[in-house]
Amino acid sequence: STPLKPVESPVQIRPFPLTMTRKVIQSEHAPKATGPFSQAVLHNASYVMELSGQVGISPESGKLVEGGIGPETEQVLANIKAILKEVGWSFNNIVKARIFLIDMTDYKVVNDIYTKNFTSEPPARVTVAVKQLPLGALVEIECTAVGEEVY
Repeated sequence: STPLKPVESPVQIRPFPLTMTRKVIQSEHAPKATGPFSQAVLHNASYVMELSGQVGISPESGKLVEGGIGPETEQVLANIKAILKEVGWSFNNIVKARIFLIDMTDYKVVNDIYTKNFTSEPPARVTVAVKQLPLGALVEIECTAVGEEVY
């Protein structure tokens, strides 16, 4: 086999600085974010964590919390917070969130609870309606978090 030769590129790639940079990107040439999320978040983190979708299961009971969309959303976010805490991170490390709802009429309730956890420079986000979620849940959230260090 012939050894591969390096490809020369006209693109200049600058190395990221040694410390993590998390920059919210806001373009005037695209629609403004209409809720607690950013158009995009640029990062150069050393660590990237893909969190599996979380539904409102209580870690104590192992069952879906009762009470509807509000309590389920609060439990989902508590579960995400607990996972992030395992490596010394917080909601500030999240760069992308994906919200799945059974019913888009729950959007405002979910958004209000979500907003309390992402008070400044929220991550990029998508919210979609789906036909069904595991265990009959009303909401599921998955996300991507980044960080320079884990503890």
